[in-house]
Amino acid sequence: GCAIRLAARESANEKAVKLFPTLGRMEALSLAYRTLGDEEMYTQERVRVNFAPEDLPGYHIPRLRCAKCGEGVIFHREVRTANGILCRACAGERYYESLE
Repeated sequence: GCAIRLAARESANEKAVKLFPTLGRMEALSLAYRTLGDEEMYTQERVRVNFAPEDLPGYHIPRLRCAKCGEGVIFHREVRTANGILCRACAGERYYESLE
């Protein structure tokens, strides 16, 4: 029920550039991450992550069929209308533009 969140310290990035001034930024960072201790490079925090059931591995959800085009819709992406269940594209929520 808990996890550890690690985040790179901004101060570590600055320290890396100062420690290895003859190297390029990315090379200095790479060397610093291999050389400096974890406490200098990262912050550490105990956290709880609340996942929805569908975010967990192995989760199976019924596949719904769009009443207009027949395409399968999963993970609660359906739009429920008076005319039945529609995929987002048929409901007018298309994120793409068809070239056909």
